[in-house]
Amino acid sequence: MEERELEGVIRELLKSELSSISGLFREYRGRLLASSSLSDVNVLLLSLHVGGYIEEQYDVSYELVKKIFVYLGRKEENFRKVVYNAKKEGIHREEG
Repeated sequence: MEERELEGVIRELLKSELSSISGLFREYRGRLLASSSLSDVNVLLLSLHVGGYIEEQYDVSYELVKKIFVYLGRKEENFRKVVYNAKKEGIHREEG
């Protein structure tokens, strides 16, 4: 998925089902970034939600979630650690 498409999906979600959290995003150089007040785990959960919306299912590909996480302004090198910590805390689990 191209960045432009991804941005469109995120903007669409922020206008509809995620409108209550639209204040947690800011625009920077034409991109939507998650607020620094959100933890990386929160951004991971948001990335899972957006990925589920895109793929129209709960089973979302690792690569898509990672792409969304990075698109929202988080560091790619932190992604794996955040997934590990979310699993450890019981916040996220992989199916299959």
